Amino acid sequence: MSPNRRELLRAAASLPAVSIPRVSAWEATTETRVMTRNLGLGTGLFGLLSADEIVPERVHAKYREVLDSGASTRMRAIAGEIARERPAVVGLQEAALVARGPADGDPTETRADFLAALQAGLDERDVPYRVATTVSNADVVLPARPPGGDPFTVRLLDRDGLLVRRDVDVVDTASANYAVNVQTTVGDRTLTATRGYCRADCLLDGVPLTAVSTHLASSSGLVRRAQAAELLDAVGDDAGPLALLGDFNSGPNVPEPSAYATLSGAFTDAWGATEGDGPTCCQLPTLHNVESRLDRRIDAAFVGGPVEPLAARRTGETPAARVEIGDRELWPSDHAGVVADLRLAPPLGDPQAVVRALL
Repeated sequence: MSPNRRELLRAAASLPAVSIPRVSAWEATTETRVMTRNLGLGTGLFGLLSADEIVPERVHAKYREVLDSGASTRMRAIAGEIARERPAVVGLQEAALVARGPADGDPTETRADFLAALQAGLDERDVPYRVATTVSNADVVLPARPPGGDPFTVRLLDRDGLLVRRDVDVVDTASANYAVNVQTTVGDRTLTATRGYCRADCLLDGVPLTAVSTHLASSSGLVRRAQAAELLDAVGDDAGPLALLGDFNSGPNVPEPSAYATLSGAFTDAWGATEGDGPTCCQLPTLHNVESRLDRRIDAAFVGGPVEPLAARRTGETPAARVEIGDRELWPSDHAGVVADLRLAPPLGDPQAVVRALL
C-alpha cells in the first residue's frame, strides 16, 4: 500500500528545517501556475460587530461603503491580473454577495456579487475560466436604515471559491465549514463568523493536483489554529500534489504557536522556498489610501506532495494597480495576490498516475 500524505508528513518531520522539496525534471512532470486572491469586501466590519447593539444606521453606512467601493470595476481589475498570469487554478477569498430587501422580508435583491462580477470580467477578456466550486461561510441578515429614509434589510454572504482554467480537467470537488468559528454577541443576537474551505481535484497534463482555497479566522488566534489543524487533517490523506491557497490571517515572523506554524510544519510555503518576500496585507478597508499600507504577509500558497516551488510573486501590490471609481482611485482589494510557479510530478506510489502522466 502506498504511503498517504500524513505518513509522509510524519517522515518529513525528521528532516532538517531548511530542506526544500525538489522534483526531478523527468518526463512525467509538468509545470504550472497557481494563484490566491482575496477580493476585498470594501468595508471593515469590526466596528459593526464589536458594538453593544446592532444599529441600523451603522449597518447602512457599511452597506454603502461596499457599494461605493465599485466591486464590478475592482473585479474587472483583478480579472486583468488573472488574465496576465493565466494560472491553472485561482483560490478566491471574500467572494461576497450583498443583497437587500424589505424591512419585513427576505433580502433577495442582489446589489453586489463579487464572484459573478469577476467571472464577467474574465469573460469580457475572453479568458477561459470557470468556477469549479465554492463554500458559503458567514451568512447574516441585518436591519439597515439610511438617514431620513425607510428601513430595509441587508444580507451579507461570505464565500471562498476556486476558479479553474477551462483546459484543466476537474475530477471531483468538495467543501466544508470549520467546526470551530468565532462568535460575537451584539445586543440580543449571536453572530457566527463561519469560515470554511473548498477543494478541487484536477488533472494537468495527466498529473493530479488537489487545489484548496480557504480563509481562516481573523480575530482569534486560538480559533485560527483550530481551523488550521482541521484543514491539515482534511487534506492530509492524499500523497499527490497539493496547492493550499488562502488568506490565513497568519504568517511568518510571528511567535509560535500560530496557524502559519501549523501549516508550514506540514507543507512548504512557496514564497519562502523561492526566497521571495513581501507583504500582502492590508490596505485600508475602504481601499482609498494613496500610499500602500501593506506591512505583513498573511496570504500564501502552500504546497505538499511531489511539488517543487519554482517562483512566487505578488499582484496588485503597487499604486499602478489602483482603479478609478467615480472621482476616486481605489485599490482593487485590501490584499495583494500571490502567484506561484510549480513543478508537479505524479505520486510514484500510484502507477496509474505515472502512466497517465507519461501518455
